Amino acid sequence: MPGLGPGPRRGPPPAGPPTSLLRPPARLRLGRLARIGAVALHRGLGLWRAVRPGRRGGLARLAARQVRLGFEDLGPSFVKLGQLVSSSPGAFPAALVEELSHLQDEVAPEPWEAVAATLGAELGPAAGRLRWVGRHPLAAASMAQVHPAVLEDGAEVVVKVQRPGLAEVLGQDLRAMHAAARLVSRALPAARAANPVGAVEDFARTLAEELDFRVEAGHMERLREILAGWPVAIPRVVPELTSARVLTMSRLEGTKISDTEALARLDVDRVALADTVLASLLYTALCHGIFHGDAHPGNLLVLEGGVLGLLDFGIVGQLDDRTRIQTARLVAAFVDRRFEAVAEAIVSLAHAPRLDVAQVVADLSEIAASYLSRPWGQVRLPRLLLELVRAATRHGVVLPADLVLFCKQLLYLDGVGRALNPSFDVFADGSRFLAFLPPEAR
Repeated sequence: MPGLGPGPRRGPPPAGPPTSLLRPPARLRLGRLARIGAVALHRGLGLWRAVRPGRRGGLARLAARQVRLGFEDLGPSFVKLGQLVSSSPGAFPAALVEELSHLQDEVAPEPWEAVAATLGAELGPAAGRLRWVGRHPLAAASMAQVHPAVLEDGAEVVVKVQRPGLAEVLGQDLRAMHAAARLVSRALPAARAANPVGAVEDFARTLAEELDFRVEAGHMERLREILAGWPVAIPRVVPELTSARVLTMSRLEGTKISDTEALARLDVDRVALADTVLASLLYTALCHGIFHGDAHPGNLLVLEGGVLGLLDFGIVGQLDDRTRIQTARLVAAFVDRRFEAVAEAIVSLAHAPRLDVAQVVADLSEIAASYLSRPWGQVRLPRLLLELVRAATRHGVVLPADLVLFCKQLLYLDGVGRALNPSFDVFADGSRFLAFLPPEAR
C-alpha cells in the first residue's frame, strides 16, 4: 500500500468519555469564520430573491430551505447539526424540522492519494493485508467514504475511511457555535432555559465519539451479539484493520429494502420482514438499551432468504435502565390504548424541575385519547408523536435525546413496514410485539 506511516493506531478506544472537540482550546481561524459568513450571506440573498413580489411559497418554508442548503454547503459539522435539529420535533419550528430531514450528506470524494495516505498512517504494515482497494468509493459522505476491498485471503470487505483534517474542521465550527451560544445566553435571558451552551457541548462530545471508528466497531459487535439467532445480518468488523479513522468490515450484498419490485421478484416474505424490522428495534432498545440510530431505508438491505441487513452504525442510541424501562412502558401503554399511562410515561421521562405534573398529564392524556380512541387504521403515528412532543415542550418538558432518537426510528420503521406490508401498523396488532418488551413493562 502506498503512503505507509510510522505505525498503526488500533485497538479499543481509550477508557472513559471521548475528549470533546472543544478542547484543548484553540483560536478560531478567520478563514473558516469568513466561509461561514459568506455562506450565510449567500443564503440570505437567496431567501430575499425567493420572496420578491411575484414569488410564491410560505416564508418559513423558503427560509428553512435556505438553512438546509447552507448547512450542506458548510459540511460535516453543520450537516450533523441539521440532523440533530430534524430529530427534535417540538423544539424547533415545524418547517425547519421538516426541511432538515431532507439534508443530503453526499459530497465529492477525496482523491485516492489522500485515502491511501490515511490507510497507511492508520494501519501501518497491517495495511498489506488489503490485497486490493478500489480507488472509486461506493459512497462518499461529509465525514467518511467507503471503498470496496479484498483481503489477502480473498474475502470481500469494505473500508470506511475518514476524511483528512476532519477533526480540525469540526473543532473550528464547534468553537464558533460555542461562542455564538455564549453570546445568545448573555444577550437573551429567555434563551438560557434552553441551555444553548450545554447543547453545543453535548453536541461536541457526540461528534468526538463519532470520529472514533473504534466506538462504531464496538457498537456493531454488541448488536451482533444481541441479535444472534435473529434473521438479521450485521457486517463483521476486521479488528486488525480497524483504527480511529479506518473501519474495515465484511461486505453485505443484498437488495435495498425500498426496492419493492426487486423484493417481489425475489419472492421475499415481506410480512415477516416488516415484523423483523420493527421487532429488532424494540428488542435491542427496550431489552438491552442500545439500537441502530439511523435506520432509514438507505441503511437497510434484504439479503438472501429474506434476512435483514443493517448498515452504518455511526449513530447508535443508548438508553439507561430507567429510560429503557419507562420507554417500554410507554410503548405498552400505546398498544393497550391507556391514554393516561401514555401521558404519565412521557412525564416520567422528562427532565423538568417545577413541573405541574397533573396539568401536563391531563393535556397529554387528552391528545392521546383524541388519536387512540379512533380505529387503528385511522391513527397516524407520526402526527400523534409530534403533537405529544410539542405539547410536552410547551410545558417545559425536555425529553432525553436518545428517547427522541428512538421515536424517530419508530417513525422510520413504521414507514418501512407499511411499504413492505400495506396492512402493517406499529400498534394496530401490537400484541405480537409485546413479547419483545422487557418483563417490567408488561
